[in-house]
Amino acid sequence: MQCLKCCLSKRLAPDWHPTVKTVLLETLERQIRSTSEIVVRGSLLVNEVLHWYLSRPVEEQVALPKLDQSFVTACFTRGLEVRPGRAWNEGYRGVIEEVFQDKFTNYPFIHRSPGDYQCITMAAQLYITNIAA
Repeated sequence: MQCLKCCLSKRLAPDWHPTVKTVLLETLERQIRSTSEIVVRGSLLVNEVLHWYLSRPVEEQVALPKLDQSFVTACFTRGLEVRPGRAWNEGYRGVIEEVFQDKFTNYPFIHRSPGDYQCITMAAQLYITNIAA
């Protein structure tokens, strides 16, 4: 995302009005910053949730959640302001909530940007791709 942020202003059409350019760049920078913060915290939460599953005593072991986009997106969006219409998989919701409350209550609040769910979804897809690689 840093590459996009650094290069975009040089690639915009030179005949654009400076105000339009400024508004677009500020909006994109806000979106990129927000998404980056969400991905960093979400990645830490994914790690802690997997650690929770793997560290259970033998008699308390629970099957690992499927490492898919739905699971990663749930971790990425936990702790963000709730947006209507987003469903959780009940199978791992309790564990994500428990780990979040235990490890992330003092983590700084992340402000969301309008329309950021698409960015979060794409980041989750990339995260899954990187795990599988």
